[in-house]
Amino acid sequence: MNKFSFQRIVARLLFVIFFTTGLVACSSISRWESRFSEAEKVQVVFDRADARFSKGKATYTDSLIQQAKSDFAFLVEVYKHQPSRDRLSEIDRFYADAKQKLQAGLKEMTEKNNFLGVAGYTQKIAGLFPADTSAQRFMAKNKDEIQRQLSETLKRGNTALSAKDYTAAQQAFSTILEGYPDLSEAQKGLADARSGLEEQRKAEEQKRIAAEESAKKRRAAQKKEKEAAEAETVSLSPAERERLYKEGKAAFDNKDYLKAHRSFTAIGDTNYKDTKLYLQRCMDKITALKLVQPSP
Repeated sequence: MNKFSFQRIVARLLFVIFFTTGLVACSSISRWESRFSEAEKVQVVFDRADARFSKGKATYTDSLIQQAKSDFAFLVEVYKHQPSRDRLSEIDRFYADAKQKLQAGLKEMTEKNNFLGVAGYTQKIAGLFPADTSAQRFMAKNKDEIQRQLSETLKRGNTALSAKDYTAAQQAFSTILEGYPDLSEAQKGLADARSGLEEQRKAEEQKRIAAEESAKKRRAAQKKEKEAAEAETVSLSPAERERLYKEGKAAFDNKDYLKAHRSFTAIGDTNYKDTKLYLQRCMDKITALKLVQPSP
């Protein structure tokens, strides 16, 4: 392709741009074309090719990349255009890297028995490598099944969301996105599921903190009671303990079990002599005689 052919390409491009926007009439194409320098014309073709390459990479569309490759090759051949030469090298690397990554992803999805994951990777392979007959056959054979499973898995995920079963919803949407990462409904569903899980986690954390605070208060109260009891016990002199012991024993012998219980309890130390035994005997008598229960 020579420079004359290139000018014709640019002229047609300008015709499309200006005719579709209604900016100039057909008879004015040559006048508009003459206003661009050779460098500007090269840039027009390069930008168009670069846009096609970017879209082709994003959508795994071989035809777009091949169109871009043709334009880059023309610019290199006719104008020795270095940026286009760099793009051609980038295209070759893209195909090599994409093939490796897609095959690795397909293998992983196969091992995980994720049909939608397999379908998603195979669809990309079929779009990027039209000569791969295995991928083409798979897509043709499973077209209806892919749509059915996509629909059912989306429904399962949305149903789980409505039931606040966020773990099941996350699993359903993740299954889809492993093969179809750009599916907006699955993306939104996964985001909602993760948000729900986070809210549940926060609620459970608040319950845990409240339970810990309640337990902490109970322990503090128990400790305070114990310290108070110990302080009361320590405040009694040996003589006072002995007095209370004799008082309780005398009351028990006189069958005044309520008074005996109070005296033995006031000692504050069940290990003092046989105070523990007397307390138990007092309670047995109080219970058997149905006397008024002493305060703990």
